[in-house]
Amino acid sequence: MSCICCRRSPLWVSITAFLLLFISLASSPAVLAEDTINAPKKKRLGLMTASIPWSFGPYQNQMYQLSHLLKSEYEIYWITFSKNVALPPGEYRLPADVTKYRNSKLHQLLPKMVPPQPEYELDHITFLGQLDPNKYMERNEQPPMEGTASYINGLAKMHSLDCVITLFDITRLIPDVPFDLPVVAWVPLHSATVRKSSSDYWMLRHYHGAASLAPSSARAIELAVGDYPDYGSGNTSDDDNLLDREEQQYALDLTAKVTGKVGVEFIPHIIDRLSIVKSAEKGLNLLEWMSVAHADSVLSGNPPIMDRGQERTLEAGHERSLFRPSPDEGDSEVINRGCGVDRKGIDQSTFVVLMQGGNYDGEDRKGWDTHVQGFTRFYHRLQELSSMDDDTCHANVHLHIHSMESYLIESDANGDMDAPPMVLPGGHQQHKLLHYSGLPRDVYTLDLSKHQPEIVAAYKARASVCLHASKVEGFGMNVLECQAAGTPVITTNYTAMGDFTKLGRAVDPLQMIKTLGLYEMALPDVGGIADALMELYLEHNAAIQTGQKTMNEEVNQWIDTTFSPSSVRSTFLRVLASAEAEYMERTVAKKAISYEVFASSSGYALAQGYHTPIADWDAPWTLLAPDGLTLTNPTALDRLCWEMTLFHPQTNLMVLPADDEILAGGINENTPLLVRTFVITGIQGQASRRVSLVGLAMQLGKHQKMLPAGLATMRKQTGSFDNEREMRTDQL
Repeated sequence: MSCICCRRSPLWVSITAFLLLFISLASSPAVLAEDTINAPKKKRLGLMTASIPWSFGPYQNQMYQLSHLLKSEYEIYWITFSKNVALPPGEYRLPADVTKYRNSKLHQLLPKMVPPQPEYELDHITFLGQLDPNKYMERNEQPPMEGTASYINGLAKMHSLDCVITLFDITRLIPDVPFDLPVVAWVPLHSATVRKSSSDYWMLRHYHGAASLAPSSARAIELAVGDYPDYGSGNTSDDDNLLDREEQQYALDLTAKVTGKVGVEFIPHIIDRLSIVKSAEKGLNLLEWMSVAHADSVLSGNPPIMDRGQERTLEAGHERSLFRPSPDEGDSEVINRGCGVDRKGIDQSTFVVLMQGGNYDGEDRKGWDTHVQGFTRFYHRLQELSSMDDDTCHANVHLHIHSMESYLIESDANGDMDAPPMVLPGGHQQHKLLHYSGLPRDVYTLDLSKHQPEIVAAYKARASVCLHASKVEGFGMNVLECQAAGTPVITTNYTAMGDFTKLGRAVDPLQMIKTLGLYEMALPDVGGIADALMELYLEHNAAIQTGQKTMNEEVNQWIDTTFSPSSVRSTFLRVLASAEAEYMERTVAKKAISYEVFASSSGYALAQGYHTPIADWDAPWTLLAPDGLTLTNPTALDRLCWEMTLFHPQTNLMVLPADDEILAGGINENTPLLVRTFVITGIQGQASRRVSLVGLAMQLGKHQKMLPAGLATMRKQTGSFDNEREMRTDQL
């Protein structure tokens, strides 16, 4: 009996179904929990993020906290992808006493990396080096590229990892092959939806579980990948060489199980409100009697950095210090209760607007430009109001910008040295932005320095409002930390910012905007920002005059409950168990598929025309074909696509062979090309012409395959460029 068209007996189908059910039950969360209790040793969990735990960045800090939450159930292995902290192949540990860090092997390999603070506990973490390329060369194989699923698989095999959690922008990962172990994404989703035409969709499809940082993002991910892909009902024919309808549907259903569905949970970052309040108090106490530079020095134990443009408003004792104590009631400087000191001075009654965040990308995702415009409009409106009403006392206003420049982010790996002259910042040039705004120079403070956590928290607690109306946020750490410090926020009512604004105002965006890569963001509303600033200013002024401060117990309780370590821990354990069950189900489904039972449809989608349609399909392959192409055996091509997808996943480009005339000049824009759809979704952000997509695909297609002849015919134009053209049909 022919293998490719043989009918499987009901008994064979029943056995396969029983096998799926058995392994699904064996890997259920309840059984996994029992196994964990009785297991002689812990499972090995890899935590993958940009850099090492004590370097700058919320992702590193959150992964560090997560490592402590899960260390009783798992052995912790730390994986980085930043070139600044690349380690040679191997495993590395640190002593329990981190003050001995400089004696460690890790310090020898990363001599410029700043040491961890004394409060860090790192002896439960094993740091992993890079893959050993020599091991692959010995087998005549190319080592996987960093930032790919292949790379994670290689590290997992080398170090016997049982599961991995990743925390980075999802587009940093290339889903070149399926994962060989359960992998969970802790996802900072940067759009309100996950479209099939986006790279996010295909990357999320590869994971076995997703821990979304915001409730709205969790809903978007669940809607996109929370169920199996729809591969349709398949092709049917009376031809005995084709699978019948029932068998085709069975093959498609199995294939969908191999692709899988992703279990999604809302798991935010950890916000320790009481710790933030305590840090802020410590920082504020220092800043009342010493400059920011000296306070940093006291907190870090390093000499103060005095030569990097610190402004006078950050110096203790200066009349314009942002941290100047309020004058006594009888002080001659006081004009009127609620008005603060004279118009040139600053004290605790001054309405301080804090803008705090990273300034490192050309798309200005943090919205620095619209923030400055919004404050400028508010400031001029307030000046008009003051000139019209001389009898009413208005508090002073001040804009405090604490901007983390791109070169500062790299300073951890360079001994905190100042950047060389030709290391230029990314993002907005803040000095020029403020100069063009027309704001008086004494109305704003620009702080382009990296500070200790206590100083950063003190800035938030000192502020009257945190202005953080970004274009997009995957989580919005500053939004939550400001509210934890008791300071209201102004945000954009979009994704995580809208979810997490409980104290303050979430301003509706003016419109949506798209980046060159079809990245969807919100455009903050300058007028709405100015209105929100005015509302909060009036509330601030009224509170100062009455001496009453609003208590925010409901917000505090919400933060303490939603973002608590215990909540994050318990939900992560559930997601990890679910991801392991999903991994087992995909594995069993793949084993049930042999080379004899490939699906005969939905393996590819046809994209023709001068401008190709946008790839918004689940088919794993896209056929970029010139006009005139006719497929003579689409069923065979479908099966070849599924064979490559399931058993040769490293192949990402297949060529339909052309005639000698075309091949003489090599593969060109007239060559029919099958490209993995996840590649198409990426390059369609750069071009829409088919010929351009073919060129881009050829540049990216490192693993190519030539398909057999006879799958298609193509009519192509030959001869001169006049209206009389000869049409010729070639067998491909």
